[in-house]
Amino acid sequence: MDAGAGAKSAISNKLMRVHASQDGSAWAVGSGGALLRSRDYGKSWQSAAQGEDTAWNGIAFDGQRGCVVGEFGRIRISGDAGETWASVASPVKHSLMSVRFRDASHAVAVGLAGTVLVSNNGGASWAQAARTTEEDLLDVAWDGRQWIAVGDKGVVLVAAEDAGPWRMTRFAAQDRGWYTRVLAQGGKYFVAGSRLAVKDAAAL
Repeated sequence: MDAGAGAKSAISNKLMRVHASQDGSAWAVGSGGALLRSRDYGKSWQSAAQGEDTAWNGIAFDGQRGCVVGEFGRIRISGDAGETWASVASPVKHSLMSVRFRDASHAVAVGLAGTVLVSNNGGASWAQAARTTEEDLLDVAWDGRQWIAVGDKGVVLVAAEDAGPWRMTRFAAQDRGWYTRVLAQGGKYFVAGSRLAVKDAAAL
């Protein structure tokens, strides 16, 4: 697929997440097993995997180490910046929605029904954290100090560096919105979903 600025994508799949790096490389994942790669700041894209019936919902990299997560708890990892991918065992069958690295060894993935998975070996194996909520978790981020996960009905989970235990809170006491994206920047959390919100990280 080649798509310049303002051009329409030739990919019919619904795309869920994008990961971009300063070196001009970028990845996009979505339905139909879509795993797309760009090496030129998004000017052109190439498929990095064969199409399949299930979706990839999240992707993250830390240097050469990469991870994609998707429906039915599926996980694949890469140790060579996405040149090759290998499937790894997952302890859950719930769909995973997002994954993030703290460093090349430590990662967290979150998903439906309050699922939180933790890896301490670059994604080669995963353990399920104790469940703190039954609500769907849709995104996770590392802010340099703590982990944060967001999802349905205003649920926010936070955890220390070791990714456990997780504590449930909300951005506001009566918040019952839903959030699909959280970004940590400058000591604040920026969230998007049913509404946009900004919260001081220290307040959580």
